[in-house]
Amino acid sequence: MKSHIGWSSRQIVVSNPEPKWKFVQPNTFLRGDGTVELREYPARNEGIIQSFFERGL
Repeated sequence: MKSHIGWSSRQIVVSNPEPKWKFVQPNTFLRGDGTVELREYPARNEGIIQSFFERGL
């Protein structure tokens, strides 16, 4: 583990970056029998693309 003695708070934050958040929205679809289907996607780039694709955007 690194010693952060004497470091500014900015140096500490920059040296320990967190992964970027991936926000993926689920989609709802109305089925032919009147029921609603909720589709959720994985929080990865593939899930984001699939979510947009299935919405028809």
